[in-house]
Amino acid sequence: MKTGQATLITALLLASVVAARAQEPVEYLVRVEEPGTQLFHAEATLRASGDVLLVSLPAWTPGHYEIQNYARWVQTFAARAADGTALRWDKVDKDTWRIHCAGHTRVRVIFDFLADNLALDGSLLKADFGFFNGTNLFVYPETGYDFPARVRFELPAGWKVATELKESGEPGVYLASDYHELVDNPTFVGHFAIDSAMADGVWTRLAMYPAKYMEGPGGRMSLEALQKIADYAHELFGGPPYERYTTFLYLYPGEPRYGGGLEHANSHFDIAPEISMQNAEQSIRECAYGLYRTSTITPGT
Repeated sequence: MKTGQATLITALLLASVVAARAQEPVEYLVRVEEPGTQLFHAEATLRASGDVLLVSLPAWTPGHYEIQNYARWVQTFAARAADGTALRWDKVDKDTWRIHCAGHTRVRVIFDFLADNLALDGSLLKADFGFFNGTNLFVYPETGYDFPARVRFELPAGWKVATELKESGEPGVYLASDYHELVDNPTFVGHFAIDSAMADGVWTRLAMYPAKYMEGPGGRMSLEALQKIADYAHELFGGPPYERYTTFLYLYPGEPRYGGGLEHANSHFDIAPEISMQNAEQSIRECAYGLYRTSTITPGT
């Protein structure tokens, strides 16, 4: 074989290996050990090349275009090699960590996240329930966002998960095609109610906490309202742009002090006072139920 041909084949083989490695998913873990501590435990296992790996948390959440500092809620940050060796790290800025890899090619990032922020771009953890935004828990390598992700949940007995991340077929494991999809999916965990209605051949789901409100007339009216909105939107715009859609509704007790909604790719997250369930259908209709964001509408010709 000629030297040029051998060199070309070697280059192609190396390129295929690099491409295959580039498609390896980043492995994430979300664990709830003691809900009363209000701490989500988060881990990410990433491939490293070179002496240093930079990892960050985002400074904003999709749909909520305001610069934030989610990293301020991070506690007990650590980095380890695949064999468990502790790796040295330091902070580059408010939400970026520099990990010194010491020749290791896989790095596991570990931290706890204090979830006591009742906000549409925040995270909250209670004794029986929690919600989070991916921008709060999922770090990314500064090399880019174009990588598949695999998320595994470890939760207390009896807790369930609601998210629009793809189901892997393995219990408690969900998938995302890239980082953007990963963080554009708010998630409920714990004890909550979830129901669904068919709208134009696809399921429209409603996840609600506390669960008791789903069992009453307010829950039924809310789901019927969502179905009507979806049917109308599908007819208006020529069909659904998703395979399934979920509205997440968190209801808090006491006097109204906060409320709103945040649109995501295939879901919507709402926070409202419990008193709003006295007129559930009207409340749902007033939510910014953005099945069709501006980006999905193109000018007519």
